[in-house]
Amino acid sequence: MRETTLGLTGVLADRYEIQREIGRGGMATVYLAHDLRHDSTVAIKVLHLELAAFVGHARFDREIQITARLQHPNILAIFDSGRAGELPFYVTPYIEGESLAERLAREKQLPLDDALGMACEIADALAYAHARGIVHRDIKPANILLTHGHAVVADFGIAHIAESNRDGKLTDSGFAVGTVAYMSPEQASGGAVDGRSDIYGLGCVLYEMLAGQPPFSGANPQAVIARHMVDPPPPLRGVRPSVSPVLEAVVCKAIAKAPADRFTNAAEFRDAIKRTNASEPDGSATGRHAPWWRSRRMWLVAIVGLVVMLITLLALNGGWILSRHGRTADSSGPPGLADIAVLYFDDNSPKHDMGYLASGLTDELIRELSAVPALHVISRDGVLPFRDHPVGLDSLVAALHVGTVLTGSVQKSGTRVRINAELIDATTGDHLDSRTIEHPIADLFALEDDVSQQVVTMLRTRLGRQLRVQQIQEGTSSVLARELLLRAAEARDAAATITTDSHAGNTQDAIGFLQRADSLLSQAETADPQWVQPVIERGWLAWSIARLLPESAGVRQLAVARDYAHDAVRRAPRDAEALELQGTVYWELAKAARGPGAAPYVMSAEGDLRSAVGIQPSLARSWGTLSAVLRFKGDAAEANV
Repeated sequence: MRETTLGLTGVLADRYEIQREIGRGGMATVYLAHDLRHDSTVAIKVLHLELAAFVGHARFDREIQITARLQHPNILAIFDSGRAGELPFYVTPYIEGESLAERLAREKQLPLDDALGMACEIADALAYAHARGIVHRDIKPANILLTHGHAVVADFGIAHIAESNRDGKLTDSGFAVGTVAYMSPEQASGGAVDGRSDIYGLGCVLYEMLAGQPPFSGANPQAVIARHMVDPPPPLRGVRPSVSPVLEAVVCKAIAKAPADRFTNAAEFRDAIKRTNASEPDGSATGRHAPWWRSRRMWLVAIVGLVVMLITLLALNGGWILSRHGRTADSSGPPGLADIAVLYFDDNSPKHDMGYLASGLTDELIRELSAVPALHVISRDGVLPFRDHPVGLDSLVAALHVGTVLTGSVQKSGTRVRINAELIDATTGDHLDSRTIEHPIADLFALEDDVSQQVVTMLRTRLGRQLRVQQIQEGTSSVLARELLLRAAEARDAAATITTDSHAGNTQDAIGFLQRADSLLSQAETADPQWVQPVIERGWLAWSIARLLPESAGVRQLAVARDYAHDAVRRAPRDAEALELQGTVYWELAKAARGPGAAPYVMSAEGDLRSAVGIQPSLARSWGTLSAVLRFKGDAAEANV
């Protein structure tokens, strides 16, 4: 180190006075110096010997000329370069202040306004550089300098120089540009990179500014890279409730696994952040915004009241959606213990990263208990409105007409997961029974089976009758495929939250979540190509996206949903859910066609839906759609049966 300093002092004595070393990284050493010509303080970055040998003098000169042309207020400028012996160097202004990494080390989570403001400035800098064909490749907090309340992106020069070629692979020396905590999957795997890789890096930085830690961590770089490739980020709102669903959707889109699922360019990412900031409720023109949950409180009371009122009316007036067979339960008397609502389990894990498992276990319990003849189980659609808007037991009894409520929670500890399930008398609020089930996280199928059996044991004890769970075959032996499907369901539900929440109206963010779910299901198909369930779920996602698009685009998307439905029915002709999907898509196509052209679709929809409920009478959605089809045909009497 001392030899390098002395060498620099000798070579640059007529231009710069080297004062001291102020930083050292994987690619360069940074020195504080005094610019003798301009009487100013500068930073001199000297490339390490192994990198300098790989780059070569000619290439260094060429690349530094390109990056020196970047003139943007949020990009650290390069205004001189050269060589000190065999070591290339370049000179930048010295920024008084600190790096974003230093601020995060001190504060962990940043105020929303600060985080969003800096993210916008960084995105604007990236948009400028990308338009000139320059990709940074190492966006991270340490490369973002803070000065006078603004963010400045540093090290465009080093990252651009250090790339091996335009495909961004490892250098011949084994050196990889980028930092694993913020590195895109395609860059980590040695694939081609473009501006969307920088978007991913900035998305990870924004996540850290909001959550206090990067989205992915691990025991070693390989473990971190593996999580970038496969794992979804832990939910932001679980760590920081003041983050709105819309902002969380923007961050998730930026750090999507596939580049095609991210923002097209950095300017689009910047604009999405600005819209998010501007859309915060009760925000003023100064840009200072009240926490989103504060303004939501007054609305939640009204929303919950309307939900309960609607469901109660459905239950009292032929509300097919609430009963096991898609018909009205007998509400003439008080509900019995066999009338059951399985409420969505809570994610109580420290990092709130088990939401996908909590929702998946709930859905599975509803599905399996619905197959027990002695029970009357409220469908998923019936309990879904209460997941994010919990109400008292009296409101549940009035709305759902149930005598028993099953609640639960999921908590992760290391490599194991603990499930707590509690049975409650809905009419009195008394605790009836509870169970704690613990399994390794990797043993997903055994966990689901054990939870089902323990719940049935509790019900058998309370009801005093023989109950037996009919094990519903998942159709896959791949734990990875099953987990990916559960994570896709979580993303799908996040889209539903956006469209029904007080932030409703941001269609693009909802579509972004649905596209993320589709990407996960595509991976599930790859993990088990014989499993038909991911195909069915992709069909429902295409159907959901179609309902969010303008009419012409929606019809084209319905054709995608129809293709998935055809494939699913071809592979599993007696699968009730596949038939339900196909019938529902045909009904949507009938409504879009109108006139005489609708008739064939109506006939197909009716046939598929009748087959679906004939095979599995508990498909509430099929009963509802079939009722609409029959009313359209003029069969009002049968529609109301």
